[in-house]
Amino acid sequence: MSALAAALLRFYAATAPMVAPVLADADLRTTKAAFRFDALTLVREYLSGEQRAGRIRSGAPIEGAALALVGACQYAAVMGLLGTPWGPHKAAQNITAAVLAALAR
Repeated sequence: MSALAAALLRFYAATAPMVAPVLADADLRTTKAAFRFDALTLVREYLSGEQRAGRIRSGAPIEGAALALVGACQYAAVMGLLGTPWGPHKAAQNITAAVLAALAR
């Protein structure tokens, strides 16, 4: 999962500068489907697969964990662009540890 978080961090760091102008322009926001990357579905499917394989406990909050992972990666990537002291590798480790703790068997 740490590799997934690291990939999300890289993706959001690369795309955040492009997303900001879209968010600031109402006309561009109406065409946001063209810019859409559904990381939440990707992560939810990954976590569900891990749950089916028995590596995540039955009944674990998959939807919330997926949202937490994606949201934390977005936040960490944007803050990284603004110069926070921790790098993407450390952020990926911390985010993954927190989500895994919530899903532990």
